[in-house]
Amino acid sequence: MTGAPAQRRGGEPTVLELTRALILDRHLRAGDRLPSEHDLAHELGASRNAVREALRGLEAQGIVEIRHGSGIYLRDMTLVGLTDILTFWGQLSERDGIETLRPIAQVREVLETNLVRDVVPLLTPDDLRTLSVIVRDMEARAEEGEYAADADRRFHDALYRPLDNWVLTYLLQAFWEAFANVNRSEHSRRPADVVAQQHRDILEALKRRDADAAADALRQHFDNILHRPA
Repeated sequence: MTGAPAQRRGGEPTVLELTRALILDRHLRAGDRLPSEHDLAHELGASRNAVREALRGLEAQGIVEIRHGSGIYLRDMTLVGLTDILTFWGQLSERDGIETLRPIAQVREVLETNLVRDVVPLLTPDDLRTLSVIVRDMEARAEEGEYAADADRRFHDALYRPLDNWVLTYLLQAFWEAFANVNRSEHSRRPADVVAQQHRDILEALKRRDADAAADALRQHFDNILHRPA
């Protein structure tokens, strides 16, 4: 390696930290192949077992992909580790209660109500047509008393797609997976017709290119037990 990796306070850097430093020092990009376990062990002055454990840690973090029989590759940018963690907490929520998810919900609200202002000028007629179709689907199913969770998710995914922000995409995915269990609870959702109307209000504000109204409509949508203490 060309540069000395930063040391942890109180000790030497771990093999995982040394491997990350190596990736940075060599200016590797997504899709590039890392040295083999054997070569990494030699270069880092570590045992094969220590290198193997470090690579497993990097794989869990979504940084590398281990292709057995092929090699170790740097992955595309991803938040897969965060998605897994939030999903796990969502699964625990059925046992531990809704308080587990409230911090996640509050972060989602801050992100969406602020970023919708950036979305408004970017929405094309095709984007608005897509959102309109989703809302009509929600309304039709609400007439039958069905809360269309899949349509709710599609609406929010489609709304922020014009930003082309991969971090937001992964965060929203993580939030939806974390909410999956709670969304089946009667404590976390209002009547289907109310939810459908909230999305209609958001859509109408978007059609008017009224960013303030869109943000307000989103806040109304988020004004539920997941986001507010009882």
